Amino acid sequence: MSRTLVALGVLLVVGRAEAQMTVDGVVEAGYGQALATDPMGDNADAAMDLRQLFVTNDATSLYLAFTVRGDLGVDKWGKYVVYLDTTNDTMGATKDPWQRSVAVSDPHKPEYMIATWVDQPPYGAARTELWRWNAGTWTKQGQVAEAALTSAAGGSIIEWRIPLADLGSPTALWLEAWSTGNGTKDNARDTINSPPDDWNGKAGDWASLATLKCSTLYAVKAGGDGGAADGATVDAGVADAGRDGAGGRDGRVADGGVKLDGSTATDGAMKPDGPAAGDAGGDAGKPSDAAPTVDGGGLPRKKEGCGCATAEAPEVSLLALAALALLGWRRARAQRSRTRVTPSPPS
Repeated sequence: MSRTLVALGVLLVVGRAEAQMTVDGVVEAGYGQALATDPMGDNADAAMDLRQLFVTNDATSLYLAFTVRGDLGVDKWGKYVVYLDTTNDTMGATKDPWQRSVAVSDPHKPEYMIATWVDQPPYGAARTELWRWNAGTWTKQGQVAEAALTSAAGGSIIEWRIPLADLGSPTALWLEAWSTGNGTKDNARDTINSPPDDWNGKAGDWASLATLKCSTLYAVKAGGDGGAADGATVDAGVADAGRDGAGGRDGRVADGGVKLDGSTATDGAMKPDGPAAGDAGGDAGKPSDAAPTVDGGGLPRKKEGCGCATAEAPEVSLLALAALALLGWRRARAQRSRTRVTPSPPS
């Protein structure tokens, strides 16, 4: 085996490894650029202030991650929802299964809803619900296959893996992420959609019906080549915060990436967001702790700390693998040389 073939084999193995997504609460390079971005600070409450939505897929699963300005390990009373329209028509849901004051305008009414809560650590798939709209009613289908949360002072990331078969194996999705409180009739407080802020939300108003568009298009491609079919890309990188729950992967930002606050990383350091304009840091506008709940979260807001740490995925070094492969080849060659039979000299 030549050195060229060894190196080529290593490249093929590494390429396959990099294509494998890991649900660890980190926005990996495999997501590419954000599918949609919402302006930072358009909700003064950091726990409600959504930032970026990332989506990708492989042959069997949809991967979805979204970022929140707040530290959900501390400020963890919020609920988070993603609506998905898989049929591109008006035949989807006309009400919310959690009885939230939220509706979707035509033509992208959702057939599926994924919802989650973060106030019952440790965070995982059991803290999610997958709902399907069928024959005029919502039915709970179970939960996502995998879920992870990372949180830090600079922001938080929620990530899910959902089998495509659980969504009816769609070829395209129209989706929107939104945040809400823990009250039965709370409305949406912020959204991530493309174009951004195309809904009727009002600061301080928790009761009026929020009307969403659910119009962010994602094309599901065979083999995992999915993306924004309409070219909707936003930031020039991916967030890499929160892997260790204390400010990111050793405090670094991925090369060419952006911080959770949307600014470009200039000194390689992950910094926490400052308060948004008009944000006094208090609980103004949040529903009462005694507000009734109907979702799976079920708990009032508590300051109970975070037990949501996730295991760090091992990182693969291309040079290290190539060196190991070459070393193995050399050892095998040396072994063959030692065992080769040497003919006896003529007598």
